[in-house]
Amino acid sequence: MRRFLPPYPYSPALFRHGGRPTAGEDNRLDFSANINPLGPPRSALQAIARAWGGVASYPDPECRPLSDLLAARHQVEPAQVLIGNGSNELIYLISRAWKPRRVAIVEPTYTEYLRASLLVGAEVDHWLPEEEAFQPQPFDPGAAELVWLCQPNNPTGQLWPAGTLAGWVEAHPRVLFVVDEAFLPFLPEEAEYSMIPALRRLPNLVVLRSLTKFYALPGLRIGYA
Repeated sequence: MRRFLPPYPYSPALFRHGGRPTAGEDNRLDFSANINPLGPPRSALQAIARAWGGVASYPDPECRPLSDLLAARHQVEPAQVLIGNGSNELIYLISRAWKPRRVAIVEPTYTEYLRASLLVGAEVDHWLPEEEAFQPQPFDPGAAELVWLCQPNNPTGQLWPAGTLAGWVEAHPRVLFVVDEAFLPFLPEEAEYSMIPALRRLPNLVVLRSLTKFYALPGLRIGYA
């Protein structure tokens, strides 16, 4: 595994988020946002229609009904669930709450981890697994206080075996590991690779999920940790 810093000069002008309609480009297929091409579930659209009458009222700021449902689905406590305006908001909230002096990012990956880290003034170590087609492997995080990684990784699609990843997290109890599982529901073997069951025994682990990709609901901005 090769370590290098930095892999590229960061500039906001280099990054343009996909998944948004652009005037005069209706005939183009946008593969940059990786949203389910089948579109939203019909049941989700029906639920949105039923809830439309409540648009004139303030919602529950703690999103308790949704937190309770997600907690039951993933067999965790409701207090362990935090709802965000998309998992993107949670990436920035984690960075601001933890305030790491140094982070490690498993590259190449989603650029918001870098942006959120730089926003709080963190030094960034970029880890690039060169062997076996970017197949990730545990490494010594060194002075890093937070490690960002994507499961499966965006854009390479590589997966960490859940047992390997859990052992790595357990071996570094002073480091916060944030595992982004936004794309994991696309896998038939989702349960085998998810780190959510490990939340019961690993206090230095955060798992991110999103309704944007698999459920094709980017406009609702719903993510959770």
